Amino acid sequence: MWGGRTGSARPTRHVVAIDENHCEAFTALGECFGYPEFLVDDNLNVG
Repeated sequence: MWGGRTGSARPTRHVVAIDENHCEAFTALGECFGYPEFLVDDNLNVG
C-alpha cells in the first residue's frame, strides 16, 4: 500500500501526437518485444 490507500490507482493516459518516422520506430520496437503490429500501430496518435 502506498500513502495509506487500498486498491490500485488508475493509470494516467497521456495523448501526444507523433510523426510518421516515430510511428515506424515505435512499431519496430513493439515487434522486438513480440507485440503484433496492429496492437502498437492502432494505439499511436500520428498527427
